[in-house]
Amino acid sequence: MSGIVGTSHSKSKVIGRSKDTAKAWVRFTNPATPAVLQGSFNVSSIDNYTSDMWKVNFETPMATTGYTVVANDSQGDVNSISISVFNAAYFEAFSYNNSGTKQQK
Repeated sequence: MSGIVGTSHSKSKVIGRSKDTAKAWVRFTNPATPAVLQGSFNVSSIDNYTSDMWKVNFETPMATTGYTVVANDSQGDVNSISISVFNAAYFEAFSYNNSGTKQQK
């Protein structure tokens, strides 16, 4: 290795650049409908279609529909979360339990 790769000095050159930071994030609870936002950036609201399907609405739409969503369940009862619709203004997500059926919370 050479140079300053991996040091705080090299990272400081990219932190905060708009192309290197999240365009949106959200944390919410969903004990029942409606979902309750606990913190967010660039998310205006979450619509519950059912207890296992959500529509996450952006305050400022994405530039394209080619963005990536990363999701997890901190409750530990969801095996997977599937993103079914990518729209510049929102995305839709479904949760599935360990048996592969839609999670009912």
